[in-house]
Amino acid sequence: MRLLVVDDEEGMREGMRRILERAGHEVDTADDGEAALGLLADRPYDVALVDLKMPGVDGFQVTRFANERAADRTVVVIVSALATVEAAVEVVRHGAFDFLVKPFVPADLLAVVERASRQRRLMAERETYLSELNSERTLSRQLIDSLRDGVIVLNVKARPVLMNTRAEYLLGVVFREDLGLDELRFDGPARAMIEDVLAAHGGGEYHQVRLEHDGTVLDIRATPWLRSGEKAGVIVQLGDVTEQARTESDKNRFISMVAHELTSPLAAISSYLAIVLEGTLDGQPERIKEIMGRSKARADALLELVKDLQYLNRREAGRVTR
Repeated sequence: MRLLVVDDEEGMREGMRRILERAGHEVDTADDGEAALGLLADRPYDVALVDLKMPGVDGFQVTRFANERAADRTVVVIVSALATVEAAVEVVRHGAFDFLVKPFVPADLLAVVERASRQRRLMAERETYLSELNSERTLSRQLIDSLRDGVIVLNVKARPVLMNTRAEYLLGVVFREDLGLDELRFDGPARAMIEDVLAAHGGGEYHQVRLEHDGTVLDIRATPWLRSGEKAGVIVQLGDVTEQARTESDKNRFISMVAHELTSPLAAISSYLAIVLEGTLDGQPERIKEIMGRSKARADALLELVKDLQYLNRREAGRVTR
């Protein structure tokens, strides 16, 4: 451990240094509060043992500075001859971790340093944990923001607690902590779907609806958000299927057009054949030949249409180049 001893009494200061160095600690010393401030600002110390009563900058001021500038790295122990409860309370109020009463024996000094060192290790572990947690959160956020789909996490009160940039773009909404479900611009079916998932029991539900929003067609999927086996809300995924919807619409129009083009000649051929089969033209070979000619012409036109459709199908499949 790296320690700082601050005391304006040379004998006390040097005595503490020798005891601590024999115990294996690295020790710096300061003969007044001003010098201590400079050392604390310049170097990291695990523990600072600070005399309370010093001319100029006293121990409380040094403690306050350490808490403001080095609170995450330095544990302060106040050393004082004031052995009262009031003094101890005041020391803690100013941010010191412990209180060592003068005069003391080496065992007392080493014991308080051991407690302070243990506190410093706990602080270091906490720093490491928070750093790792922050890194994980940052990574999770980057992963969520990298998704092609929009993602919104709603709590059990249907209030958004997370929203990636893709969802913000698709809905035209900027996430904020007090954002309400109404502001997400979901229509009736989408809202009903989310409410159904929130109200349902268990974790296997999966719901899907389609929403048209400002010329964009969104595929909206909702699944329960579980935490420790309990439902904590709902995860909503937004997929932009505008091009797919447009393709489906074009396909439906094309199929409707083809059906119309096929229906008319087939109906004509069927009518011509019915006339012949009913015997209406019996004894009129020229008339029958004329009707058969018309039927063949319609059939040939249908064959050409089918060939065109087959060509388009092969071209779409990449089997022809022109």
